[in-house]
Amino acid sequence: MAVQLVIVSHSQQLAAGVVELASQMAPGVTFHAVGGTDDGGIGTSFSKVLSAVEEVIAAGDDAALLTDLGSATMTAEAVLDFVSGANHVALAEGPLVEGAVSGAVVAHGGGSLREVIAAVADAVTSLQSAEPSGVSASPAGSSAPAASTTDVASAATNATSAGAATSSSATAASTGASASTPAGSEAEETAAKRLTTDLVLRNDVGLHARPAAALSRLAASFNATITVNDKPATSVLTLMALGLGQGATMHVSAAGPDAPAALEAITALVERDFGDAPTPA
Repeated sequence: MAVQLVIVSHSQQLAAGVVELASQMAPGVTFHAVGGTDDGGIGTSFSKVLSAVEEVIAAGDDAALLTDLGSATMTAEAVLDFVSGANHVALAEGPLVEGAVSGAVVAHGGGSLREVIAAVADAVTSLQSAEPSGVSASPAGSSAPAASTTDVASAATNATSAGAATSSSATAASTGASASTPAGSEAEETAAKRLTTDLVLRNDVGLHARPAAALSRLAASFNATITVNDKPATSVLTLMALGLGQGATMHVSAAGPDAPAALEAITALVERDFGDAPTPA
């Protein structure tokens, strides 16, 4: 069962624009642009929203409704009270544009309705919590400063030279555990299995928009906890907020059963400048 997004706006053009943008980030997701009144004016239409929701339910999927202004939210809530199969429909509370992008990427990765709703709600928090990392500030052609990570899960690693070829070797990070950490503890075990690699962004726009969405979708497909510059790699908005441009260095870390495969796939994605993987002959 997939999650489809219903964009409810006072303007049909605005609803269509949000769908156009979000669909670029999550091409595998079905969207419904529901904007304006029945006669095409500014406002919302109960019947148009209801029709879109019933279409989603008829397809056997879940519907996440995103709205722009108060009366659009009231219309969506009225539809939720009226529609049959309401347990497969939910109103997502969050910013319309950022929420649609974030929720769509989660839906593209097979996320549940609850996970999509949570991603929409967390959209603003993701942007506020991500700060540009000093690891990635070096321009192409200059030596990147040494980067360090001090938490238990990842220890100090040297940033690659930004002018060097993209690094594709994943190395196990040292534990960095304090002497007081009990031997054989869960923290030590997790740190010992954590893999890291530094990757230089060579594409024109760096880790922005579509590249961030592609990386986020890829990270979500693995059974592993993956971070980029110590931020969650599965959050497209967080990745974009890092502000990593062309020539910047991404410090990628992964832990979990799929960690080696995840780093290999992410390295390949960066090396082909975030383009599609070549089709086997």
